[in-house]
Amino acid sequence: MNEKKIEKMQEILVEQYKKDPIYLVASSRLRAALGVPVEEIKPYAEALVKQGYAYAFESFSPTFIMGLNEKGYRALSGLGG
Repeated sequence: MNEKKIEKMQEILVEQYKKDPIYLVASSRLRAALGVPVEEIKPYAEALVKQGYAYAFESFSPTFIMGLNEKGYRALSGLGG
């Protein structure tokens, strides 16, 4: 994914966390918003999980749901952390 699409994905995750941190973002929502296949989104989502910024749950391959944790929200929204 290019940098613009990564920024858009981050915006979606931060927006959802602001609305309600408990609810997760479906890969289908990310796919529709970014206009790329889930297979292109998944490596970046996995990187966020490995960095400790997010958590994700697998569904029927290759789909997943994910959300930011507080550390990820602070980092991606520019609040530091």
